[in-house]
Amino acid sequence: MKRTKTTAALLLAAVMALSGCGEESNTPDKKTENDTNTFFPGAITADSQTNNAQTTKAGETPADNTTAAKTEPTTTTTAEPENLLDGTVGDFEFKKGVLVKYNGEGGDVIIPEGTIKIGYEAFIRCHMLYSVVFPDTVTEVEGRAFCQCPLLESVKLNDNIKILGNQAFGECDSLRTINIPDGVEKIGTYCFRSDSCLEEITFPGSVEAVSDGMFETCISLKTVNLGKGIKSIDSSAFEKCINLSGLIIPDSITYIGKSAFVGCNSLESIEIPGSVETIDEYAFQKNKKLSKVIFNEGLKNINVRAFYNCLGLTEITLPSSLQTLGTEAFCECKNITSLTIKPGITTIGKQAFKRLESIESITVPESVTYLDYESFMSCYKLTSVELPSTLKRMGDSCFECCYELPEITIPEGVVEIESGAFEYCTKLKTIRLPASLKKCGRLGKLDVLNDIYFAGTEEEFEKLKVGKNTIGDMLSSPTYKK
Repeated sequence: MKRTKTTAALLLAAVMALSGCGEESNTPDKKTENDTNTFFPGAITADSQTNNAQTTKAGETPADNTTAAKTEPTTTTTAEPENLLDGTVGDFEFKKGVLVKYNGEGGDVIIPEGTIKIGYEAFIRCHMLYSVVFPDTVTEVEGRAFCQCPLLESVKLNDNIKILGNQAFGECDSLRTINIPDGVEKIGTYCFRSDSCLEEITFPGSVEAVSDGMFETCISLKTVNLGKGIKSIDSSAFEKCINLSGLIIPDSITYIGKSAFVGCNSLESIEIPGSVETIDEYAFQKNKKLSKVIFNEGLKNINVRAFYNCLGLTEITLPSSLQTLGTEAFCECKNITSLTIKPGITTIGKQAFKRLESIESITVPESVTYLDYESFMSCYKLTSVELPSTLKRMGDSCFECCYELPEITIPEGVVEIESGAFEYCTKLKTIRLPASLKKCGRLGKLDVLNDIYFAGTEEEFEKLKVGKNTIGDMLSSPTYKK
């Protein structure tokens, strides 16, 4: 059939030449069935299709090339990159190189060569998936790609991976270990959350953050090796990792986020390097075995409840670089017996050291100007307090329920003592007030108080007693003593 068509074409060209038609027909043959694309991994490209269509078939006689061929105008199109998978390939569905859906039964899966990205929820809830091997062409795993694959034990990532998306491997209950190769730049939030068998993780230096909730509730996680490129440990990053015991924070980190280590009940010691400026809210709250924390110079902020109810702590030394001590920062650390605050900070925050039930003496550093509300309340064994000359104000109930405190001297420079500062200090017998004092609230119910000494004049002392909720409202109104 092909030979007949070719002979007819030559006869037609000869007739046209005799009749004065000098133009050569250059119309290509139509494709046969053999020219149709069959899709497979490493698919035929647009360029190869064009070349196949224009190839001279066996047995054809080339057209006379003594006259230049007249070509039709062509439209230029951009060919897709080689090996760009599209459509259905075995158990996989692709869209322009992205694996968008896995339809197989699971087992040990090798992702096809040419895949450039694992799409959102591509393998989600694949209950019989045991292991996954990535080809070198994959550079990204999108969010929730392998989320809730309960039998997934092994994941072999390639060295070209750059991004692991949010919850990419979350709730994979059988995953014990995963290699994060050098070159990974970003690991999304909650990426490994609730991977209950994951025991150890190592970060390369290319990753800059342990993002929000990345290992939250990984209850078997014991050891974490953080790369020196990491700058932050974000909110809830290791929350409720109840067996986490081995952790060194590198000196590249500047921020420890909210609830980052809350509920890490096996963590016994931690050193905060000088690079860390902020320990955010609840960061180490209720870590009952945490017995040693080393704070280095450089730390500026310890925020709300950062070490609340850490019952294992027995001693604390805070650096001179510290600027903010948040509400309840060390509240209910009931076994602290030694507290050293280096000069630098100006305010002791609300309830910052409330219920340090074992501490017996406190020296507030020269730099502090304000003791906030209930700052040292319920330090039941406290017998000695030394206040600085820089102090200006003492907040409500700042030493309330310090039952063993026998006496207190307020230094010159203090201008205001708010109400209830010594409420229920049942053994307090002597208070010495400075001449600088201009306003003094009701000091409290002090059953055994014998003497209040005032360094100013008797007239100034009487002014302090005027009005409601002042020292004049105490059950036995104190008299002036120089």
